[in-house]
Amino acid sequence: MVNIGITSLDNVVFPLNLQKINLSSNQITTIDNVVFPPNLQELQLLNNQITNIDNVVFPQSLQKLILSTNLLTNIQNVIFIFLYKFTYRCTFNFNKTLTIL
Repeated sequence: MVNIGITSLDNVVFPLNLQKINLSSNQITTIDNVVFPPNLQELQLLNNQITNIDNVVFPQSLQKLILSTNLLTNIQNVIFIFLYKFTYRCTFNFNKTLTIL
């Protein structure tokens, strides 16, 4: 689903069996109240216009999270269960000044 004009992921519930989601190069601006699949291993959201991520739980199975080249300024009420293992695979490059609450 790369570069197809998606503008929002608010309140989206993905199919439970997805392991990889690539939503790069869309016009997504916020990610709020999203339920990601429990077996998701890779999530690519680079090159969007994301400014805010709120009320999201990233699953423990996640091994790669790419949020580079967005406009991120705020991450709050987000749980990164996987980060203790995979920090080196979590990228936030080329964003604005980012506040994580």
